[in-house]
Amino acid sequence: MPSERTVTVPPARAAADPGTPPPTRPDRRLLIALAAAWLVPAAAYPLHLAWLLPPLVLLATASLLRGGRTLLDRLLLGALLLVGATTVAGLLFTVWPWGLHPVAVSGAALTTLTLIAAVTDRRPTLPRPDWTDLLPIVATAAAVGYLALPWLRAGTLAGRLSLLALGEDNFRHVALVDAIGRLGGYVFLDPTGSRDEIVSLLVRYPQGWHLTTALLDAHLRSATGTSSGVSSLTHYGWWCFATFGLLVLTLFWAAQRLPGPLHPLHRGVLTIVVGALVLGSQMPRLLIAGYPSEVLGLALAVALAVLVVRPLAGNREQTVLLAALLIGIGFTYYLFLPPAGLLVLGWLIAHRRELSQIRRTLLTVGLVTALLAPLPLLFGVLGDSQTEALDAKAGPEVAEAWRTLLGLTPIVLIALVIQARRADRAWRRHLAAVLVAVGFALAIALANILAGVQPAYYFMKGTHPATGLLIVGTAALVRLLPVPSGGEHPAPRRRDPRARRRPGRAHRRDPLRAHRLARQPARGRQTQLDPAVGRVQRRQAVESGSGLRHRVPPTPRRAGHHHRRAGPHRLPRLPRIDLPVRPAGQHRADRAGHLPAGVRGT
Repeated sequence: MPSERTVTVPPARAAADPGTPPPTRPDRRLLIALAAAWLVPAAAYPLHLAWLLPPLVLLATASLLRGGRTLLDRLLLGALLLVGATTVAGLLFTVWPWGLHPVAVSGAALTTLTLIAAVTDRRPTLPRPDWTDLLPIVATAAAVGYLALPWLRAGTLAGRLSLLALGEDNFRHVALVDAIGRLGGYVFLDPTGSRDEIVSLLVRYPQGWHLTTALLDAHLRSATGTSSGVSSLTHYGWWCFATFGLLVLTLFWAAQRLPGPLHPLHRGVLTIVVGALVLGSQMPRLLIAGYPSEVLGLALAVALAVLVVRPLAGNREQTVLLAALLIGIGFTYYLFLPPAGLLVLGWLIAHRRELSQIRRTLLTVGLVTALLAPLPLLFGVLGDSQTEALDAKAGPEVAEAWRTLLGLTPIVLIALVIQARRADRAWRRHLAAVLVAVGFALAIALANILAGVQPAYYFMKGTHPATGLLIVGTAALVRLLPVPSGGEHPAPRRRDPRARRRPGRAHRRDPLRAHRLARQPARGRQTQLDPAVGRVQRRQAVESGSGLRHRVPPTPRRAGHHHRRAGPHRLPRLPRIDLPVRPAGQHRADRAGHLPAGVRGT
């Protein structure tokens, strides 16, 4: 009889522990990507192709993001994220020995992106281009091209110098960009070494735009240092137009992101309205007067407000983007930092339950932001007492600021209040953001009045964020316009047979039939949002383009009307039987007629 194995017999080979995975070698793809991160910039620089490196870094950054539905969303969010990251990295560029060298900067950027992709296990992916991306790009090109016509016509140096002389700060910004390019970093970190390069008044001026411009100009020329005097003025003018183009593109993008899915007619009308307000308001004066730092700070502030109003689906990505935008605002134009900080604080309070799941990320990012964002503000206030500039005087621009503020605010607020009654919370959030921006401008005016002066220069500056958000808020007014039948939300490709029947396009001509179909009971499960899924899933539905659908009101139950049970095991419907109703006395008489004769008398 063969012997049977028992559990007491030890196995011939020791079993491997399933909890510890076997050691693996480093991924070859990671090593190849790290090597390419330095070989590509090293090969592009001597060939004078370093101007290709910033677009490459932008595409790599956008491909690692997951927020946004369209290609324009990814590229614009990636560009704004890189602006904020560049202002922070400028602290490193100032102290390391390579300065703003294109090979060192691009190699470090590509290496960082490669490591982030390896740690987060994200593969580079980009959405397909959509026709909705074409309208903001074409409108931005048309607006900037129209404003650049005088610059193009003045092809000589004397003509362009006369145009730059129209602005009060153009030559100061040119000098600051030149000084940062020569020193290879921020000027305020080395005030003693920069005395021979620039006047002391500009040492502690916010320099985020100037460092970004000097860095991009070094990549454009494939050289370090700065260019000659004539070419530096020409490059400065084109970088000002590029910055203003970023602001205009951000306004178009924000206006189309705020309402969610839009009808094509609404989208076209909104593009025309935003373009007209951009060209007809005080926005072009920012370009003519020479305020590139404010233009970049305003673009970052508008993007931050829209991300607070309609956030991304991922909380980590949303937190990192808001932190980068806050730091970018602090390093470019810190006057807009208080209202931006209030908006971010409101978002943190409103989403505190969801953010409790990423406490480590939130704590780390929040600590870095709290340390870096107010750094230029502290240097300017404590070092140069720049708060005294709040009493600076201005010219006719103040009257234009008042007209814009008083003309747009009532109309946009009424439209936002009407749209706030919808199920989409983005309208209520944008209403709160507009009130914060307008309140900030009025607070500066009140501070000027209490100081004994009329609201002037910085009150005009304070109205610019409110103007930008009011221009974006015109989307609420456009949504009130009628559109042809078909609705603003596109019909789904596949119709759920279990979904509740609604009166379609063919039934709208017959109101009686539509009313009868609407009152039929639901057959199966109703397709509506489950409140138990949480806010994250609802925000994913909003960002995916479907929006928050209105819930189907339940059909009121009537007497004798029974709904069928949901699911495949529902019971068959019983036929309705109408029984005659008799008075109570008649029932007693009938019962008495069936009794025996001897019992009736009793």
